[in-house]
Amino acid sequence: MGSKSALEQFRRTRDGAVITGGDRSDAQTTALEASGVSCLVLTGGYRPSQAVLGKAASRDVPVLLVRTDTRSTVDKVEDVIRSGRTQRRESVERMADLLRDNVDVDRLLGL
Repeated sequence: MGSKSALEQFRRTRDGAVITGGDRSDAQTTALEASGVSCLVLTGGYRPSQAVLGKAASRDVPVLLVRTDTRSTVDKVEDVIRSGRTQRRESVERMADLLRDNVDVDRLLGL
């Protein structure tokens, strides 16, 4: 998917996570241009560029790095969503609070 069509998709999203390859800085940058993207999940164990990290930080968009490939990551996320564990807004808010209070994101990212 090209940047233009990706941006159109991202703009239709509200409070969405974008799962993309960690080596796809073009997709990452495009996702960060859309207001509806609230999280980047980067696959393959690749560390994003400083430009991407800086742009994400300026927009308060968390960047999560995973070692699994994109398809496996999407499958795992869909399994969690289907399981019903994240259906209640209170549960999602609680998970966000727990992550914010207990995860040193800078250390996790090696910053």
